[in-house]
Formats: sequence, C-alpha cells, structure tokens
Amino acid sequence: MFDAFDAALAARARHADPGIRRVAMIALAEQPEPQATALLIAGLRDSDDAVRAEAARGLGDHEGTDAALALVDALDDPSQAVRDAVAAALADRGDPAIGAALLARLSHADAFVRAGALRAMRDLALTEAGAPAVTALTDTAPEVRLQAVCVLGYLRDAANVPVLARLATDPSAAVRRAVMAALVRNAEAVPALLGGLADADWQVR
Repeated sequence: MFDAFDAALAARARHADPGIRRVAMIALAEQPEPQATALLIAGLRDSDDAVRAEAARGLGDHEGTDAALALVDALDDPSQAVRDAVAAALADRGDPAIGAALLARLSHADAFVRAGALRAMRDLALTEAGAPAVTALTDTAPEVRLQAVCVLGYLRDAANVPVLARLATDPSAAVRRAVMAALVRNAEAVPALLGGLADADWQVR
C-alpha cells in the first residue's frame, strides 16, 4: 500500500499539469525518504515557477548535503519568487556546512543572487561571513546592502558598529531601517540611533 502511494506521488511529481506537480511538491515535503528528496531536487529544475518555489520550500525540511547544495545552486533561478523561497529554505535549514558555497555566491554578477546568499547566511551566524558582509555594505544594489546589514546584525560584533553606523544615511530607507534594527542593542551606536529619530522615513524613526 505504501509503495503504491509512493509510486502515485512520484507520477504526480512528473505530471503534465503544473498544478498537479506543485501539489506533489507540497506532499513530498512531508516524506522523509531519499526518493522524495530526489524528486524535490528535480522539481527545482521544473519549467513552472510555482513548482520550483514549492520544491525549494519542501527541501527546506529535508536533511542532507545534496538537498542543501541543490538549493544553493537554485539561488540564481530566473524567478524572484523562487529565489526568495530558496533563500528562506536555506536560512531555515541553518546548516553551517553550506557556508562555503554561500560565500562563493557573494561574488556572483547578479545582485539578487548575492542578496539571496546573504539572506541565507543570516541564521547561520557564521563568523567568517562578517568580512564579506562588511564588503557587501558598499554594493551598488540596495537589496544586497540590506541583507549585509542583517547578517552583521545577527553576528552582533561590536567591531562592526562604526561601519554599520555609516549606513544610517543610506539612500535606501529599507537599508536605514535595517541599520537601526541592527544597532539598537549596541551602546556605541547611540549617536547613529539618535540621528535615526530625525530620519525622513517614519519607519526608520
């Protein structure tokens, strides 16, 4: 009976209808077997954005290096929705073993890939992510600077307070908000926080 169910689910994961494939990805997320992991990894290469996004979310619940590295590779998916799902899945995994693969993505030509890698590194709290994140604070893309601020905020290293404080006047309100959140627990950041009270954006204040 169980084997028959597995076969039926595998067939749905390869169905011609993308809606059926998407639902199959959701079901596969609940299956711990290696066959389910393999089908979810294959789902990351699906032609449909929604299927790939569900496959990414499903792999967030599956252990193993193969699943983790497949997610890292999917950070350069052409769909923003899929990249967001991939980054969230990687962050949820909290697997330090993927740190090196994520760090390598910080030099990617696509800003969304760089931002996704940084987002995934936040919950890992890797000390080796500190220096690359500081470098990323000067990235031309605001989404990359935002995620770099978040990484440094998670690390809570007082040595990063001065460089974070310099971004309190970043052109992006989203970056400035992240800076205030990252600095709020550091006594050395009081001047920057006081400056935030006068920010033009009410959410920064």
